Amino acid sequence: MKILLVVIFINICSIALSEDNINCVPLAGMNNLKQEIFSDVVELYEYVGKHPKIPEAFCNIKLSTAEIEKRIINRAQKDSRVKSNKKLHGIHFENEYSSLLKLFGKLTTNKKNITENHTFKSNCKEVLCAVKEIFGQDVGPKILYILQEFGLNGSFLSFNEAENWSNEELDVLLQGLEDLPKGMLSFDDNKSFVRHVRGQNYAKSPPGKGCVQAIDDLRFFDCWWKNLNKADRMTTPTHEIGHYVGLELGLDEHSAWLELSGWEIEQYYDENKKLKTKWNMNKDACFLSTYGQKDPREDFAEMFVAYRYLPEIFQKTCPEKYRYFKDFIYNKIEFTKDKKFCEKQPRLKYKKGLWGLFR
Repeated sequence: MKILLVVIFINICSIALSEDNINCVPLAGMNNLKQEIFSDVVELYEYVGKHPKIPEAFCNIKLSTAEIEKRIINRAQKDSRVKSNKKLHGIHFENEYSSLLKLFGKLTTNKKNITENHTFKSNCKEVLCAVKEIFGQDVGPKILYILQEFGLNGSFLSFNEAENWSNEELDVLLQGLEDLPKGMLSFDDNKSFVRHVRGQNYAKSPPGKGCVQAIDDLRFFDCWWKNLNKADRMTTPTHEIGHYVGLELGLDEHSAWLELSGWEIEQYYDENKKLKTKWNMNKDACFLSTYGQKDPREDFAEMFVAYRYLPEIFQKTCPEKYRYFKDFIYNKIEFTKDKKFCEKQPRLKYKKGLWGLFR
């Protein structure tokens, strides 16, 4: 459910909706909010991605299929020492880069059941030709490029309950991925990045909680495409990638992160006398969205989006959290206008032991 929160200086409240009642409670973090505009009303959004300034930070890199194919070959030349002939899943490849053959194998093997090999009938001699036949003339090269460059596997053949992406969907996802520094997603060279079966919602979604757009396993559902505008479609994957990064690095529930908001777990008994747990934070903790107040992981994912797309607001409003992301997630790369990230496209390089501080 999308809620627009209007915060009036005299009476600062957030609206908490449930099935039975509406409560007005103090909005955490407002004590730290530095106003940049002179107005009687400040508009806050449930998600950072809803902020109207978000689109101003898009790099708007739109790659044609021809440019993507060129990038694939250039990268393959760097990654492959030799070319070879190989029969793979029924296709006889000739004089092909070894790195592309490995990528093709990943795209056509079920990750949960590696014995389930798909067999194809094709006269293709090169991987680019084969992925076009299997996934589509435009979709095939894009799926191959996303796996090669970002380590994200978007193949419906590799994961259960998945369908092929549409070309339009991949264009939006690619724009979002190109907005992040290259080298950032270096944890896994075969991470799922799939379109869930159309017409099916998230099976674990609680009743009455609405339609799930995406989950942190980097799986995307109908609501992501049908219910959102372009800006939301781009920032939703960024939010989920934030979960992925936080989980892989162990940074989204690390003590250093918890201390910045005073996150602590509280145990309590519900009306059925069942022991439950919930996260609490300091009253003066700094947030940029109401959804980020849910727990440390959502706080992290929301700030991940803010660091990339609202850097000036993030830096001025929550400077300690901003420094956390600058120092330990982005290794000093910044996205403020004066840094001109979209023009320079710096590659993320981690010093040895940088992440070890949090392991």
